[in-house]
Amino acid sequence: MVYQWKDGTRLKADAEKVGNEIEQIKGPKTPEAVVKKARSERTELHKCFEWDDSAAAIQYRLEQARYVLRTISIVREVEIPGSDTPRKVVVRAYENVNTAKGDDEQERAYVATEAALAQPELRAQIFNRLSRMIAEATEIADAYRYLSPEISALGDRLHEIKKEMKTGAKSA
Repeated sequence: MVYQWKDGTRLKADAEKVGNEIEQIKGPKTPEAVVKKARSERTELHKCFEWDDSAAAIQYRLEQARYVLRTISIVREVEIPGSDTPRKVVVRAYENVNTAKGDDEQERAYVATEAALAQPELRAQIFNRLSRMIAEATEIADAYRYLSPEISALGDRLHEIKKEMKTGAKSA
């Protein structure tokens, strides 16, 4: 098998070696099994983890904070045209966006969703992330297309959505 990291991955380890080491794990490939294998400094997997317990604890808490910010939601009642009853809609409370003013800078922060959508440059980031997610889902559906007619049909619909988004972006 040939292994590579997904685009945007910041791991310094060799993906081919890591993939082969994961394959060597007997039984289910659980996170616990991967960490156990990675404890050995002789493995490439070892490079994928922070082994300083103090630094790891801080990083873990930061990841917990990111999780809180990603998952906290707002419930709203929205009027639906042509309907007498409002509908409950759940949306993310915060969006993770680049708030830096220059192109070369990276200053990410969580901004209230409504505030982010009200600013054209932040709204564009959200739209681009959504487009990337649809593209990724399309790639997965295309790769799994042969496994199931339902996945094949979903892949076809995702391709239609991608075309609609490109058309909509051009006319906007």
